[in-house]
Amino acid sequence: MLKIYLLRHGETVWNTEQRLQGHLDSPLTEKGRDQARNNGNRLRLLIRDEKFRLISSPLGRCRQTAELIGSELGFDADQIELDDRLKELCYGDWEGKTKREIQTKDAVLHQKRITDRWNVAAPGGECYSDVANRLSSWLTELEDETIIVVSHGCAGRILRGLHGKLDPDEISNLDESHNSIYLLSQGAAVEKIA
Repeated sequence: MLKIYLLRHGETVWNTEQRLQGHLDSPLTEKGRDQARNNGNRLRLLIRDEKFRLISSPLGRCRQTAELIGSELGFDADQIELDDRLKELCYGDWEGKTKREIQTKDAVLHQKRITDRWNVAAPGGECYSDVANRLSSWLTELEDETIIVVSHGCAGRILRGLHGKLDPDEISNLDESHNSIYLLSQGAAVEKIA
């Protein structure tokens, strides 16, 4: 049976500044590193002696989180798999800007995107349906196995929504916690387990 333990990367400096990261990066805060280690400890209790793969978005904040989780699980960092399809939604020209800056400088497009995230992208960026397409491709390749996945807020919401067969509005309203573990398993709804 396929089991995916899905986590978001730990808190970053830009998260605390309300800056959109997208495909750019900022380092984990001390709190973010603690979140990753704590999630690793919780996973150790959940997985026990099961064999698993550890797959991460290649972006630095996820790689660092995956390495910290792997360290708590006794997992060799060289065995962490990276997959571009797990990357965060690309915010294009908005990356690195604060939400307030975007609301002020690009108010009309910002409001359109808030109203229809599934189809409206930031200038030079992706919309939710673009991310859903690449994540759907990734999901179809998985076999019956146990996987720990470290991804992002938006990408994680979309992945949970695809698994749970949610509609776009439901996906947009899912939470983006840095400190939660979600279990996605075949034939079952998404379950927040920690």
